[in-house]
Amino acid sequence: MATTTTPPAHAGEILPRRWVEQRWLLDNTIRAVGIDWDQPRSVTYNTPCGPEANADFAAIRQRVQKFADISPAFEATARRREAKARAAEEAEEFVTARQNYFMAAIHYAASQWPYDENNDKNVSLNQAKRDCYTRYAKLADHRVEARSSTPSGCSQRCNVRNSSSCTRTRATR
Repeated sequence: MATTTTPPAHAGEILPRRWVEQRWLLDNTIRAVGIDWDQPRSVTYNTPCGPEANADFAAIRQRVQKFADISPAFEATARRREAKARAAEEAEEFVTARQNYFMAAIHYAASQWPYDENNDKNVSLNQAKRDCYTRYAKLADHRVEARSSTPSGCSQRCNVRNSSSCTRTRATR
Protein backbone atom coordinates (compact mmCIF):
# COMPACT_ATOMS: atom_id res chain seq x y z
CA MET A 1 0.00 0.00 0.00
CA ALA A 2 1.33 3.45 -0.96
CA THR A 3 1.70 6.13 1.66
CA THR A 4 0.94 9.79 1.35
CA THR A 5 0.89 12.79 3.59
CA THR A 6 -2.52 14.19 4.35
CA PRO A 7 -2.76 17.88 5.20
CA PRO A 8 -3.79 18.47 8.81
CA ALA A 9 -7.44 19.27 9.37
CA HIS A 10 -8.26 22.87 10.11
CA ALA A 11 -9.93 23.66 13.41
CA GLY A 12 -13.41 22.19 13.31
CA GLU A 13 -12.89 20.45 9.97
CA ILE A 14 -14.10 16.88 9.87
CA LEU A 15 -12.37 14.62 7.38
CA PRO A 16 -14.02 11.29 6.63
CA ARG A 17 -11.75 8.38 7.50
CA ARG A 18 -12.11 6.88 4.04
CA TRP A 19 -10.98 10.18 2.45
CA VAL A 20 -7.90 10.30 4.66
CA GLU A 21 -7.00 6.62 4.23
CA GLN A 22 -7.64 6.41 0.48
CA ARG A 23 -6.51 9.84 -0.69
CA TRP A 24 -3.44 8.22 -2.21
CA LEU A 25 -5.72 6.38 -4.68
CA LEU A 26 -7.08 9.65 -6.02
CA ASP A 27 -3.59 11.18 -6.13
CA ASN A 28 -2.29 8.19 -8.12
CA THR A 29 -5.27 8.41 -10.48
CA ILE A 30 -4.63 12.12 -11.07
CA ARG A 31 -0.95 11.37 -11.76
CA ALA A 32 -1.91 8.69 -14.27
CA VAL A 33 -4.98 10.18 -15.95
CA GLY A 34 -4.74 13.89 -15.20
CA ILE A 35 -6.86 16.54 -13.59
CA ASP A 36 -9.94 15.44 -15.51
CA TRP A 37 -9.97 11.95 -13.98
CA ASP A 38 -13.74 11.78 -13.52
CA GLN A 39 -15.16 14.40 -15.88
CA PRO A 40 -13.78 17.07 -18.21
CA ARG A 41 -13.91 19.92 -15.69
CA SER A 42 -10.89 21.78 -17.01
CA VAL A 43 -12.32 21.62 -20.53
CA THR A 44 -15.62 22.97 -19.22
CA TYR A 45 -13.82 25.85 -17.52
CA ASN A 46 -11.64 26.47 -20.60
CA THR A 47 -14.48 26.70 -23.13
CA PRO A 48 -15.97 30.11 -22.15
CA CYS A 49 -12.48 31.64 -21.91
CA GLY A 50 -11.70 31.14 -25.58
CA PRO A 51 -8.47 30.13 -27.30
CA GLU A 52 -6.33 32.68 -25.45
CA ALA A 53 -6.71 30.60 -22.29
CA ASN A 54 -5.68 27.29 -23.89
CA ALA A 55 -2.10 27.68 -22.72
CA ASP A 56 -3.29 28.46 -19.17
CA PHE A 57 -5.28 25.26 -18.96
CA ALA A 58 -2.57 23.16 -20.61
CA ALA A 59 -0.09 24.40 -17.99
CA ILE A 60 -2.54 23.69 -15.17
CA ARG A 61 -3.18 20.17 -16.46
CA GLN A 62 0.55 19.57 -16.49
CA ARG A 63 1.17 21.18 -13.09
CA VAL A 64 -1.52 19.24 -11.19
CA GLN A 65 -0.06 15.92 -10.05
CA LYS A 66 -2.28 15.33 -6.99
CA PHE A 67 -5.53 16.59 -5.52
CA ALA A 68 -3.79 19.14 -3.29
CA ASP A 69 -2.27 20.81 -6.38
CA ILE A 70 -5.63 21.77 -7.93
CA SER A 71 -6.48 24.94 -6.02
CA PRO A 72 -2.95 26.44 -5.97
CA ALA A 73 -2.52 25.85 -9.72
CA PHE A 74 -5.78 27.56 -10.63
CA GLU A 75 -5.25 30.34 -8.07
CA ALA A 76 -1.77 31.19 -9.39
CA THR A 77 -3.14 31.43 -12.93
CA ALA A 78 -6.06 33.56 -11.71
CA ARG A 79 -3.72 35.97 -9.94
CA ARG A 80 -1.58 36.27 -13.09
CA ARG A 81 -4.66 36.98 -15.24
CA GLU A 82 -5.97 39.49 -12.69
CA ALA A 83 -2.63 41.34 -12.66
CA LYS A 84 -2.64 41.38 -16.46
CA ALA A 85 -6.19 42.78 -16.41
CA ARG A 86 -5.32 45.53 -13.94
CA ALA A 87 -2.30 46.57 -16.02
CA ALA A 88 -4.42 46.64 -19.17
CA GLU A 89 -7.09 48.68 -17.42
CA GLU A 90 -4.48 51.22 -16.28
CA ALA A 91 -3.23 51.43 -19.86
CA GLU A 92 -6.85 51.96 -20.97
CA GLU A 93 -6.82 48.75 -23.00
CA PHE A 94 -10.34 47.90 -21.92
CA VAL A 95 -10.98 44.90 -24.19
CA THR A 96 -7.81 43.19 -22.94
CA ALA A 97 -8.71 44.08 -19.36
CA ARG A 98 -12.25 42.74 -19.78
CA GLN A 99 -11.07 39.42 -21.24
CA ASN A 100 -8.47 38.92 -18.53
CA TYR A 101 -10.87 39.78 -15.69
CA PHE A 102 -13.28 37.20 -17.10
CA MET A 103 -10.57 34.54 -17.33
CA ALA A 104 -9.37 35.39 -13.82
CA ALA A 105 -12.93 34.94 -12.50
CA ILE A 106 -13.15 31.52 -14.18
CA HIS A 107 -9.78 30.47 -12.74
CA TYR A 108 -10.78 31.64 -9.24
CA ALA A 109 -14.01 29.62 -9.59
CA ALA A 110 -11.98 26.56 -10.58
CA SER A 111 -9.64 27.10 -7.62
CA GLN A 112 -12.66 26.65 -5.34
CA TRP A 113 -13.39 23.21 -6.78
CA PRO A 114 -11.55 21.15 -4.10
CA TYR A 115 -13.13 22.96 -1.14
CA ASP A 116 -16.11 21.36 0.60
CA GLU A 117 -16.60 24.03 3.26
CA ASN A 118 -16.70 27.80 3.56
CA ASN A 119 -13.36 28.16 5.28
CA ASP A 120 -11.32 31.38 5.09
CA LYS A 121 -9.48 30.27 1.96
CA ASN A 122 -12.65 29.39 0.06
CA VAL A 123 -14.31 32.65 1.09
CA SER A 124 -11.29 34.71 -0.05
CA LEU A 125 -11.20 32.87 -3.40
CA ASN A 126 -14.91 33.50 -3.81
CA GLN A 127 -14.45 37.21 -3.08
CA ALA A 128 -11.61 37.45 -5.61
CA LYS A 129 -13.81 35.67 -8.18
CA ARG A 130 -16.69 38.07 -7.58
CA ASP A 131 -14.40 41.11 -7.72
CA CYS A 132 -12.96 40.02 -11.07
CA TYR A 133 -16.39 39.20 -12.47
CA THR A 134 -17.75 42.58 -11.33
CA ARG A 135 -14.86 44.35 -13.06
CA TYR A 136 -15.52 42.27 -16.18
CA ALA A 137 -19.21 43.25 -16.06
CA LYS A 138 -18.36 46.95 -15.85
CA LEU A 139 -16.18 46.67 -18.95
CA ALA A 140 -18.46 44.32 -20.89
CA ASP A 141 -19.77 45.39 -24.28
CA HIS A 142 -23.19 44.00 -23.37
CA ARG A 143 -25.42 43.96 -20.30
CA VAL A 144 -24.15 41.61 -17.59
CA GLU A 145 -26.10 40.94 -14.39
CA ALA A 146 -24.39 39.21 -11.52
CA ARG A 147 -26.42 36.69 -9.54
CA SER A 148 -26.49 37.22 -5.84
CA SER A 149 -27.94 35.40 -2.87
CA THR A 150 -30.50 36.58 -0.39
CA PRO A 151 -29.92 36.16 3.35
CA SER A 152 -32.01 32.98 3.21
CA GLY A 153 -29.52 31.49 0.77
CA CYS A 154 -31.90 31.55 -2.18
CA SER A 155 -30.33 32.44 -5.51
CA GLN A 156 -32.04 33.93 -8.54
CA ARG A 157 -32.81 30.44 -9.79
CA CYS A 158 -35.59 30.00 -7.26
CA ASN A 159 -38.13 27.25 -7.53
CA VAL A 160 -41.16 28.80 -9.23
CA ARG A 161 -43.54 27.01 -6.86
CA ASN A 162 -41.79 28.61 -3.91
CA SER A 163 -41.45 32.03 -5.51
CA SER A 164 -43.42 33.74 -2.74
CA SER A 165 -40.60 32.92 -0.33
CA CYS A 166 -37.92 34.04 -2.76
CA THR A 167 -36.50 37.53 -2.97
CA ARG A 168 -34.69 38.13 -6.21
CA THR A 169 -31.88 40.65 -6.29
CA ARG A 170 -30.01 41.96 -9.26
CA ALA A 171 -26.83 43.93 -9.52
CA THR A 172 -27.17 47.09 -11.52
CA ARG A 173 -24.71 48.24 -14.04
